[in-house]
Order: sequence, then structure tokens, then C-alpha cells
Amino acid sequence: MSRRDALANSRPGPSTHAGLWLDRFVDSLDRKEASVKSAHVADVCSLVPGDDYAAFHERWKIALEAAGAKHRTARVKGRLAIGLGADGVLETSISLHRTWGVPVIPGSGLKGAAAAFARMQLDPDEWGEESDAYRSVFGTQKQAGAVRFFDALWVPGTGHAGRPLHPDVMTVHHRDYYSGKDVPPADWDSPVPVSFVTATGSFLVALAGPDDAVATAFDILELVLEHAGVGAKTSSGYGRMTLELPPRDPSEMEAEDLVSEIQATFARRKHNQEMDPKFKKWRTLPLAIQKRVGLSVLECVKSLPKDDRKAARSKVWFKEMTAGLEETS
Repeated sequence: MSRRDALANSRPGPSTHAGLWLDRFVDSLDRKEASVKSAHVADVCSLVPGDDYAAFHERWKIALEAAGAKHRTARVKGRLAIGLGADGVLETSISLHRTWGVPVIPGSGLKGAAAAFARMQLDPDEWGEESDAYRSVFGTQKQAGAVRFFDALWVPGTGHAGRPLHPDVMTVHHRDYYSGKDVPPADWDSPVPVSFVTATGSFLVALAGPDDAVATAFDILELVLEHAGVGAKTSSGYGRMTLELPPRDPSEMEAEDLVSEIQATFARRKHNQEMDPKFKKWRTLPLAIQKRVGLSVLECVKSLPKDDRKAARSKVWFKEMTAGLEETS
């Protein structure tokens, strides 16, 4: 008995690697057996990574942050066809992580899509291939760009029914004509359905480099994902994604609340009675955020009548909260 015969009745289990099953467990390679391919694609798309992948994903985020990378989540609006034309046993393929079998968007693909969008869609004077901005962010053949684009990995638990993969079908209506045969396309040609694997859900997009360059690259990527898409079949609507806002720092949210409280205190002319507890809260914030709150305090004091302004400037909380800030009044 051959190995293929021995594995003929095998079924994927809970921990089956999607890439391994896609390339090694198809029952037949007969291109005419569309039903066999459809069933095989459905089997692959039924697989869900286990808890081990979720743990790895958390370690991956920690490693990115340790490397100084900023990350944001990109959510697929419909379907993503990434690596469709790569080598595989079927007519179509998909880019999957070699270890975990989850869909992955190569960093080189994200960088290429962003660079092409910048060249073709943005101001050519600012983002032409020879411009300083383009060369700084994306680099040249002789010089590396300032921004590093990491592979974007699938976020656990996202996607249709919590699965990373979803079956899809493209229908070729004039196969002989498209394959180069000397046969003109005709209305009576039989359509040929081709099943293939697509990705759904969200992906962790990470960039590293100088803060200004990374922020600019994210701005361009947001436009790319929203309007152009990545991967294959983008002209048919595949690959469109929404780049979600980065998670907010709890300290920044606390600072915003504190600024609102301080502004309300000054508006009620209660700053002499109510600033001490706010001053204590201000001391617990990171230094950079303390300065932002201090600027707000400075503006509030400037708005006071002359005598009240002079009295406020004599307070300990004013002197500490605005230390090092330039007063321009």
C-alpha cells in the first residue's frame, strides 16, 4: 500500500498545520475534479490554531516592543488573497506562517505596496522616487530606508467564526482562451470553478525606526490598505483593510481627564481651593505627560485677571507644574 493510500482516510485534527494539510493531504491533483479541490479547501479553512499560537502571538508583540517597534491592528474588510500565485500543489496558494500555519502578510509586501502608493498617488515633488522623503523612509538600492517593515501576523480569535482562513471560488469562463490556445472566447464556453483559500480577520502591523518616519509610514499604509489593498485581486475588492488607531496609553487618558478637571476648576474660579489634589495626581504621571498638563495649567493661569494671575503664580503647584516651560505672556 502506498503512503497516499494509507493516508486517504485521514482527517485534520485540532492541532493540524494548515499549510501542511494544504500541500500534503490533497486526495487528487486531477484539475478536472473541482469537487475534490473544493472539499480540500474547505478542510483547510476549518482549521483553527490552538492556544499555543495565542501565547506565541503575545511573545511576538513583546519582542516587537523590545525592538522599539510600534504596532497597530489592520482589520480585513472582506477577504485577503495573499501569495495567491506562489508555488503550491494546487493552482492557487496562500502565504502561511511556516511554524504556525496562520496567514501572514510579508513585511516586504507591505513596504512595496506603501512605496508604490507614495510614488504613484502622493505629491511627486515630495514623494517622487528621488525625493528626500521617499529615500529616507523607503530607501534605495544603495541605501536602507529608515523604517523597518515587519511581517504582519494574524491576530488570534479574529476572522469569520474566529478562523483565519475562508474558502472562496473564482470562476474561469474561457479557460482554453486564457491558457493560450487558438480558441476564441464564446458564450457557450463552460465555466470552470476554481476553489482557493483566502484570509480573514485582523493582522498585527509593526514598524520600527525614528518616530517621525514611522508615523509617516503608518499614514501612508493607512491610505494603501483603505484605498488600494494588498495582495492579489485588489481590483476585485480583495485586500482592503482598516488600520485601527493604536491602543491609548492609560497615562495619556489620565492626563486628558486631569486637564479637563483643571480647566473646569479655573472656569469656576476654584483653583485656590481645588488644585492641591490635582497637583498630587499630576506628580504620578510620566515626565513627558506632566509637561503637557503643565502647558494647560499655564494657559489657564494666563486667562485669570491680573491680581488672581499673580496669586496663582506664587503657588507651589504652579511653580512645579510649569517648571521649565516658557511663559510667553
